[in-house]
Parts: sequence; C-alpha cells; structure tokens
Amino acid sequence: MNKFSKGALNLPPEQEAIRAKCFHPTGTFVEFKNEEVEQSIPDRFEKIVTQFPDHIAVEIGNQTCTYAELNGMANRFARVILAEQGNKPEPVGLLFEKGVEQIVAMLGVLKAGKILVLLDPRFPNERVASILEDFTGWVRDF
Repeated sequence: MNKFSKGALNLPPEQEAIRAKCFHPTGTFVEFKNEEVEQSIPDRFEKIVTQFPDHIAVEIGNQTCTYAELNGMANRFARVILAEQGNKPEPVGLLFEKGVEQIVAMLGVLKAGKILVLLDPRFPNERVASILEDFTGWVRDF
C-alpha cells in the first residue's frame, strides 16, 4: 500500500467530507493512479475528453459546454497563442469574468505550454500592473 492508498492518509474531517462527495462520472469514487498524478492538466483533460466527449464539462449560469466542445475551443486558443508567442514557456495573463470563455482560455494557455497568470477583473488596476510586473521580472531572470 502506498501513501496515497485509501486509508493510508489520516485526513482532517473536513477533507474526508469533501473526499466522500468526489465521484467519477461513473457514479463511484475513483482513486488517481500514480501515473495519473504525474500527468499535466492538459494530458489529463485529453484523456477525459476521449472517455466522455459528449458529457457536460462546464455549466456556468445558462452556459454549458461538453468536453469535446471545450477541448476544441481550448485547442484553437492554444494555436493562436503559439502563433503569436512561439513555444517558449512564458506567462500569459488572463483577465476574464467567470464563464466558459475563462475556462477555455485557462485550458488553452496550459495546452500551449505557457504559464497561466489568472487575473481577477475586480482587482484594482495597480494590483494587476504589479502582478504583471512581477511575472515580467521573473521571466527575465529565468
């Protein structure tokens, strides 16, 4: 039994309560395999897309999107980023209201191999500028 096997971790009650509510689309709790834990978010997402392409991936207000639709939009967004910025890993700042577009953009940035910098539109302009400046300096030093 590895340290991630069921019963191997003594989780606080609030985390056990969350874990008890985590279900796979099949209706049962599914533990992540070690190799799945090591996957990137885009790789893990692609696997889910192949298994459940027509299932609802995102539902925000009256907006819904299947895994296949979300994947297609995120791939198009990633191609635009790569065409404009190339393959170099660098931060991409996203300033979106919550919605399907925000999820598409976040996934697209990750699929492009970039560093996601999610900015809240409610942040004051000075805060957004400070965050972007921090990342610009970090990339220069990298």
